[in-house]
Amino acid sequence: AIPVCTPGIADRLGSPGDLGGQTLLHVVGFEIGWPHWLAHVGEPDLADSTRAILCDTTVAVLDLARRGEGVALVRSSFAADALRRQDLSVPFEQALELDEAFHLVQPAKAAPRPEAEAFRVWLIEEADAAR
Repeated sequence: AIPVCTPGIADRLGSPGDLGGQTLLHVVGFEIGWPHWLAHVGEPDLADSTRAILCDTTVAVLDLARRGEGVALVRSSFAADALRRQDLSVPFEQALELDEAFHLVQPAKAAPRPEAEAFRVWLIEEADAAR
């Protein structure tokens, strides 16, 4: 997991301690969130003292970050396009390894619909390309 924000906000952040003046954007259900990242970088007290916005999806958090509403903590793969376009920046090099995983399942006894099979093939190709 990496923090991301607009380049303008990133320019004002010299160290993780500077997050105290920022809004931290959280994804509900993201097990490794800001409290873990802040503890990892030696700033555990900021988790309880910093303004936060909770969103239900990573898409919403990234949108708020792009609008300059705060600093998001997301999987690097989810922010890759915005980072490539330079809509977002990574203000600190500290990243937190994730032990979460995603799984694609399908019924063992039923053939998938063509659309589901096309999605499965595409997803596997994307995952292989990201390695």
